Amino acid sequence: MEAISTLCRRSLLHAQRPSLVTDRHQERSLLAEQDRFRLSAASPALDSSGGDEPPVVHNTKALGEEDDDDADNNSAKDIDSILAKAGSSSSELPADMQAALARGALLTSDVRLWLKLVSTPLVGSLCKLLPAFRSRMLGNPRFLMVLAIEEAIGVAAKWSAEKSSRKDKFWKEFDFVLSDMALEVIGDFAVVWLLSPTRSFTPRAKSGLARYINALPGHALQVGKYKPAQRAAVVAYRGAQFFGVSFLASALGHSLTKYMVDRSRAQSPHVKAEGEEADKELAPVLDNSIAWGGFVASSTNLRYQLVNGFEERALDAYIRNPVLKSGLIFIIRFGNTFWGGAQWVQYAKLIGIQ
Repeated sequence: MEAISTLCRRSLLHAQRPSLVTDRHQERSLLAEQDRFRLSAASPALDSSGGDEPPVVHNTKALGEEDDDDADNNSAKDIDSILAKAGSSSSELPADMQAALARGALLTSDVRLWLKLVSTPLVGSLCKLLPAFRSRMLGNPRFLMVLAIEEAIGVAAKWSAEKSSRKDKFWKEFDFVLSDMALEVIGDFAVVWLLSPTRSFTPRAKSGLARYINALPGHALQVGKYKPAQRAAVVAYRGAQFFGVSFLASALGHSLTKYMVDRSRAQSPHVKAEGEEADKELAPVLDNSIAWGGFVASSTNLRYQLVNGFEERALDAYIRNPVLKSGLIFIIRFGNTFWGGAQWVQYAKLIGIQ
């Protein structure tokens, strides 16, 4: 199970970021503290450890810290010592971390990283307030950077695709552009959030459906000894995840856009030039949400399965220069998002919602 978990974390790491490591040695150490964006990617947010299984050793050097102690371990004495040096105690840890400490599943690196996070303005407050946010920051200290990168790529590529697909009708159809951009922003956030590596201290399921899901690869082309049925299952599982997240994102984003557009038209009913064709109405929220969810579950799902597989099997295996690798990943992901944006515009027009 630990080997499978490590493989899943590796695919998650590469799916969410345009190469955040500087060399192969640092990448291996990062894998020990991270669990996987974009879709290998619409991940089940795999735990990096938990339950009675041996905990994964983390390396907080990714935060820019020096290794201030000996090798990482789960010694309660060492953890109490680290907390005492920071002027804290185990009673101030979140309840799930206290429970993990009691059963020997909490690591010294977890505690150091937690202390680092709570000392960071705003991030510390969010970690204390939102357990789900805390688990993502513990699973990947660069979560916020990953989110910013994915949003930047998504917005830039989406805008370019809209301009390219709508051509001279871009400004006439700006209502639809706003709706699509809202879908992109909210969708990117939802997917990155859902797929982020996590550090959970909840015991893992040892049987049933949850165990089967935990054993799936991160994406269909992930390196490892997976059965064809598992690789097919992860495509279906990711598709279901993408549909759910995208349906909700569309319902929220499209509703907000439709409200703003309707309000703007009501306040300025005469801005249209004489003889200009009537404005098209935005599609109903439900119709648009179903269409968007289906598109993401199919087109986006398959495209990101291929992107993640290419990054892992080609770039990771043959490209050693970190700068070159980062550049190639950026180009690939930008191109993928651009292509997807253009596909969506054509698909939406074909089915009559734009």
